[in-house]
Amino acid sequence: MPGNLELPARYLAAPHHATVGIVGIQLTDREGHVARNTARAPTARAMIGQSLGLDRLGLGAFPRHFDTDWAHDETRTVDQVMGAFFFVRRAVFEALGGFDERFFVYYEDLDFAARARASGWSSVFLATARGFHRGQGTTHSAIARRTFYFCRSKLLYALKFFQLPGALAVVATTLLLEPVARIVAAPRSAGDTLRAFAKLWTELPAILRGGRT
Repeated sequence: MPGNLELPARYLAAPHHATVGIVGIQLTDREGHVARNTARAPTARAMIGQSLGLDRLGLGAFPRHFDTDWAHDETRTVDQVMGAFFFVRRAVFEALGGFDERFFVYYEDLDFAARARASGWSSVFLATARGFHRGQGTTHSAIARRTFYFCRSKLLYALKFFQLPGALAVVATTLLLEPVARIVAAPRSAGDTLRAFAKLWTELPAILRGGRT
């Protein structure tokens, strides 16, 4: 939409925003509704809750990944903006070496935001600029493949950022309990779920080797 590149660029160029490294904008769906497209920095407990669907119960111990508690109608600093619109200061991108290419489709934005935050750069949701995002345009017809890559990236993230006990808890929950939770929640997709997790088990040795580097 008009201004969705110019406004973030101006925001980053302002001297008093010198520590902002990443900017996201309002993303709307086909009906014009604003998506809740900022996320919390995950913890091992939160990831386990999301794997089991406990985040949907509204329990504070298991928060949702996406921050749905506000209307996304104001500009504010957040943990992460969605990768669908991920406007990065060039110096930050180069200093961090770009995206970690171990992450495919999912979690590459989350990983980058975490590394930027650790280096002193913040992420900002800019409410004055807007864009359209359909959602799952790449993966909506490939459920098994989408599920596999999502879970693979989740394991890589946990192994990379969490202490070993937390990382192993996420790995165990994802491999053993999440497929059951997914089948219970969506029995019609049971075949896709089983294919996705069969592939995940097959690639587990490579995931474990790559995740701790």
